[in-house]
Amino acid sequence: MGAAKILDMVDSRMDTLAAVVPLVLGERYFDSLSFDPSLYLDERTFDQGRDALNVLLDSSTSEMINVEALFVVVEYERKVYVVATSRKKHPLSGNRVKPFVNWALTNNALMSSFQSSKPHYVNANRSFGQYRSLYLPYEFANGLRTVVGVEVSASEVARIHSLMRWLALFSVGFLAFLGLPFILFSRSSLKNEIIALTTDSLVGLPNRMALMSDIGRFNEATVAMININGFSKINFSYGSAAADNILSQVAQSIQSYFSDENDIRVYRLAADRFGVLVPRCVSNFEMNSLFRTLADQLHAQSFSFPGKATGSLRFVIGVANSNAGPVLNLLTYANLAIIEANIEQVEFKVLSEYQQLPNVFQRELRITQKAVESLKNNGVTPYFQPVFRAEDFTVVHYEVLLRIEDNMGKSIARPDEMLTLLRQQRLELTVTKQLLEKSLKIAHRHNLCCSFNLSPSLLQQDPALEMLASYMRNYSKHMMFELAENEALLYRDVTQDFFREAKKIGVPIGIDEFGKQFSNVDRLISLQVDFIKIDGRLVSRITQNQGVHNTVKGLIELANQQGIDTVAQHCESEHVVDAVKQLDVVYLQGFYLCQPMNQEALEQFLLRQNEQVNELDIKDPSINKG
Repeated sequence: MGAAKILDMVDSRMDTLAAVVPLVLGERYFDSLSFDPSLYLDERTFDQGRDALNVLLDSSTSEMINVEALFVVVEYERKVYVVATSRKKHPLSGNRVKPFVNWALTNNALMSSFQSSKPHYVNANRSFGQYRSLYLPYEFANGLRTVVGVEVSASEVARIHSLMRWLALFSVGFLAFLGLPFILFSRSSLKNEIIALTTDSLVGLPNRMALMSDIGRFNEATVAMININGFSKINFSYGSAAADNILSQVAQSIQSYFSDENDIRVYRLAADRFGVLVPRCVSNFEMNSLFRTLADQLHAQSFSFPGKATGSLRFVIGVANSNAGPVLNLLTYANLAIIEANIEQVEFKVLSEYQQLPNVFQRELRITQKAVESLKNNGVTPYFQPVFRAEDFTVVHYEVLLRIEDNMGKSIARPDEMLTLLRQQRLELTVTKQLLEKSLKIAHRHNLCCSFNLSPSLLQQDPALEMLASYMRNYSKHMMFELAENEALLYRDVTQDFFREAKKIGVPIGIDEFGKQFSNVDRLISLQVDFIKIDGRLVSRITQNQGVHNTVKGLIELANQQGIDTVAQHCESEHVVDAVKQLDVVYLQGFYLCQPMNQEALEQFLLRQNEQVNELDIKDPSINKG
């Protein structure tokens, strides 16, 4: 791999890191800056920002390049200030940010970055060494002229160049020239060292380093990244030996799928990620045909678990070809495709046209900013979806769903995406308080019982626990809580304590998404929950797959044996409703029965229900008269 391509690869990694920095720090970090009378930044906030950047630096080592430093500078009144840095040195005097340099002394690349929207790459000679630097302009909502900086030492670039040359020499057969008497190790031992360096020891596939070496040999290519969603749950539930066994099964399946394609190579990139390199620019049609079929086969396959059990896995595949950008960036673009696939909740995504990497992160920041503005105006809107008794279709309670809407009444983003961003910005407590306040007033007015979703991150905050306890004491008969199965198990100590307190007050507790992946029944029983909600992906497929049907049947029977009520969610057709009723499920929920409703629609729904009951009373006065 030539020096120019090595530099392209280094620049690509720096660009990726720089694009993520604003997202990691968040708008609130920069909103905390005060410019009157001089730049002010709370030391605790600064330290939190530095810790976040250092975590980001640690994660960047998986990209094979050791980045020296990350920093953010702003220009204010012809002076440049460092307002965030991964370095240990503290550029604060008290809570005042000290000027880094006067504008007249600012280097040309940094000055140009402040005055344009384009990234600038520069080789710099410093008193402490030579560096390859990137300056990436970024403008925050408060109008700050900001530049994100990334630095990689010249020695690190040289190390990568040397390593790649070493691998390239081996790959084209130059090892024959290394059999000189003064070499302290044999050619075979050197060969073994290189193979070990470029091969995954668990599954025997070439690794990420091998992929980066291979891809540099082509002017055009297509790269796919295959991610096993929720793989950490397997590790947690069954242990590392079982997880390793499943990874080996996945590796064999992917290899087998491409066994007739001599020019296609499969890699293991990370714990739960595999890669595929096609040494040509594959058309959109062929990408869909090749990789969507792979996704279908992987989803249809049963993988072996401990105790002779079998189960399916969920995969997300991101694909990018060289139309999306330089070949050395394709792994980054394939990863971006996976990010977008998860945002869109699809299992396959292709990037075949050039897109700037920061777009996804800028979109998230825009969504977050809109959400923050909406929250200032008490913009949380609760939606209510009824849960019906399967026996007679009467409503027993309502699940409250979060929506954050703009001033036009339109949702800012999908609920799951919004929740993730709010947690990142530490706004979950604010959102939960607004949601509970609005929902419980409505519930109290109409004598309803409402179920609320909780997260472990919320339960680990003392102010949140105090708030929840207060609401439970005042509205116990109007409240229920549910927590996703995997979160309840991963944070069992936290959830057990809260569940115990809630049950003392008389507030029912349930587990959501039960059966989604590898349910650990014994641990769930130990939580002593009142109800479980069977994962909607299982319920929606109950009439299409006998294996799924048997799984749902087993979950319901198990819950009934333990005296735990069951809710079948995602009931989206009459056939599904009939199927789960035959399995003795207790409650039903889903779009086929009733869609989530805002307050106005809920009150109309309640009015219609009352009218129907009154009509029945007139026809038969004995009904509902106790």
